[in-house]
Amino acid sequence: MLISRIDTTNHTLFDALLPEEWSRKLTLPSIFALGAIMDEDENNPQPAGVLVFSVQEGTDGPALLIAATIEWLFVAPAYRGGQVADALMNAFWDIIDQSGIEHILCDVPMPSEYDRLCAYLESWDFQFTLVDRYELTVPLRDISTISALHHPPRAVIQPLSQADPEAFQRFLAAALDQPGAPLDLPQSPEAYDMQSSCFYANSSGIDGALLVQQISSELLEILLLRSLSASQQILSDLCRFAAQQAVKQYPSDMQVRIVCRLESVGKLIDKLFPGAQPLLVRRGYYDNTPGNAASSEEESGDAAPDSNASSGDTL
Repeated sequence: MLISRIDTTNHTLFDALLPEEWSRKLTLPSIFALGAIMDEDENNPQPAGVLVFSVQEGTDGPALLIAATIEWLFVAPAYRGGQVADALMNAFWDIIDQSGIEHILCDVPMPSEYDRLCAYLESWDFQFTLVDRYELTVPLRDISTISALHHPPRAVIQPLSQADPEAFQRFLAAALDQPGAPLDLPQSPEAYDMQSSCFYANSSGIDGALLVQQISSELLEILLLRSLSASQQILSDLCRFAAQQAVKQYPSDMQVRIVCRLESVGKLIDKLFPGAQPLLVRRGYYDNTPGNAASSEEESGDAAPDSNASSGDTL
């Protein structure tokens, strides 16, 4: 068995084992993927499994935290029971140990079909608790019917096309210091939808922004919704502006994807989508600080078919 990094040279070999979402994100600098190849026939390599993880930066008070999140772990049915997951996990831990990352996360869905996966990760000393996580994908037509978004913003909200690039980069730097911000956010305003994406500025500079990116002809993704001052009013105004602009630009069946675990944004989603329910997931955590090394001898051996955990906190 050969474990290799998945990149542009071998990406297509593993496409059948990856959800489309993670296939698209493999080019992002914070997303990493490992692939297992069965080498019975070097002229016809067989993909046996994949492990995708992200690396994110946040803060806990004054402390800077760097965490890795296992996003997807999948073993092809033909190779389950053959220690493929163990080989991928060992390669993952080698990378983590070399990088010095001390916090490892993984979200496991609640349905019982994922119980074996949870048990497998527990054998690697992950500790699990129950948490809420919002993850919505809704058509733009549903957003356009929300009456709260029909009102004009109270604050002066501007399209991202009017943002000063240096001020925007200063805002992103401050936003990245907050917990849960994805490290792979493009630094240039031009990387986003310049009309639906928007910002609010005060005398101190840009305080808040909603950043939208068109992922495909059928999908918009909200990559960031932040107010540095944690103002619910500013968050609401940003949503109003972005929604009204998007309705003008895109067809009503365009899908909009929203993922968050931040309390401030969760409260806003509760108001805008009262029928939406947060997903209850099993949040796994592993402390990789010195003296708490990962186990490599007690794995349960490819116990589960897959893991799909959000990179989290994209808002």
